[in-house]
Amino acid sequence: LRIAIESDLNADAITTEIDVFGMKGLVKDEGEEAAAWLQQLLPTASDPRLVRVVTNRWAKDSPSHIGTNTPTDQIKLHDYAAFHLICEQGVEWLQTKISDPSLTLTTEQFRANVVLDSSIPFPEEDWWNTISLGGNEMRVAKQSGRCVIPTIQHGNRPKSFEPTKTLMKIRRCFHRHQLDRPTKGPCYMFGLDLFPSQADVGHTISVGDAFELVSTREAPAYF
Repeated sequence: LRIAIESDLNADAITTEIDVFGMKGLVKDEGEEAAAWLQQLLPTASDPRLVRVVTNRWAKDSPSHIGTNTPTDQIKLHDYAAFHLICEQGVEWLQTKISDPSLTLTTEQFRANVVLDSSIPFPEEDWWNTISLGGNEMRVAKQSGRCVIPTIQHGNRPKSFEPTKTLMKIRRCFHRHQLDRPTKGPCYMFGLDLFPSQADVGHTISVGDAFELVSTREAPAYF
């Protein structure tokens, strides 16, 4: 996208409230030129709009960060956390469990923005509480509840009920914050949702950064 975007939006720009999984915020429309570019990119979409978050959303429902009110706990259009981590060892483990071994699972199916290759076998990540990536400490807010996304067609891989079908059988549990809400159903966990521990900004993580396990806690109870 090569269009000029002002650092301050026009006062006449349309402001819209968004609600993603109960976490609300405000966005403003980037204008017609941006919308035209997005329409070319998504030709089957009906009037897509490119928007900018102007009011950050606060992730909620996890005792790992709720109430801390630090900049690192704010998110924009993420569905929950700033970082979603998948371990290659976990994908290899899950490959041995799915009902159709002819399907090849990849880390890309899980749409993580951090992919970790370590010597730690799966599912030991269930016990992780804080980790370090390139010297940057991250807090594990919760295990990631999976949805339909890993089952959709990806590259040469056909659409399939796997791996969610298997996760529903062997990785079913409640998030820690769900335990006092018996009416809310369980999720199917795979991967980790993380927030930076540092209250300041400007830190970076890069390909090849060293991983360190800093602290652990009790793992969720799967059933």
